[in-house]
Amino acid sequence: AEEYYEGAFELLSKIGSHCDFRLIPLQGGRNNKVFRLDADGKSFLLKSYFSSPQDSRDRLYHEFSFTNFAWTCGIYTVPKPFASLPERRFALYEYIDGMLANQRVTGKEDIHQASDFILSLNRHRTNNLALELPAASEACFSIEEHVINTAKRISRLSQIELADDFDQSAKERIERILKPLWFEVSEFIDMKKKNNPLLGRTLNFEERWISPSDFGFHNAVEEKEGRLRFIDFEYAGWDDPAKLLCDFSNQPDRLLDPVLSRELINNVITKDVNPEFLHSRYLL
Repeated sequence: AEEYYEGAFELLSKIGSHCDFRLIPLQGGRNNKVFRLDADGKSFLLKSYFSSPQDSRDRLYHEFSFTNFAWTCGIYTVPKPFASLPERRFALYEYIDGMLANQRVTGKEDIHQASDFILSLNRHRTNNLALELPAASEACFSIEEHVINTAKRISRLSQIELADDFDQSAKERIERILKPLWFEVSEFIDMKKKNNPLLGRTLNFEERWISPSDFGFHNAVEEKEGRLRFIDFEYAGWDDPAKLLCDFSNQPDRLLDPVLSRELINNVITKDVNPEFLHSRYLL
């Protein structure tokens, strides 16, 4: 626990605060540890980022650079980034008070706010801070890269170690359901690419979008007045907009009503430099 207090002290010093503070552990943070940091009559969010030899992704860099880009562009629907300690993997952000948007019914106004967020980010895609953003985690810029990435994931799942009955059940489902389904999907993709060779090409720079990654209402907080604030950008960066649209319409914690997700999808597609191409890749 001492390392968190030392990190909090350093971060507060960076923003010119030298008063006493209090750290309160928060629930959530599947991979990271998060705290509310109360100091000088204000509340901040202290985030300690996960890292391991098996996963070298720099979550802090992705999130801090993304939120800094957004705030610099006047997009305040993300937490304000205050300071970071890359060597400790700590960062200090605005603390947003509210409830997760996924805890209540999603409506059209939520879709409008989510659309505005994505479109606002990409209106600034050619400025210098945008060009310095990294590629998103597991970014893919061609259908072939998506196929390879998915095949690697399925291969890792196939190598699950059997420690109990749950592992055995999972292994059976992988062999009986997942792998045959993936074979069918792969065959379908190959057929589509043969019928339309353009589907196989790599996206050029103008066709790539800035993506929050893992984008959905499971990563949005509703403030008291109904305004949504979007959070958790550990994998954010440049990516394939078709992937962004698929992630949004198939949110992991709760599938959206297709009528609602289709509205955001249409909003993004119509603003793309090549709408027909993006639409065909999204359907694929």
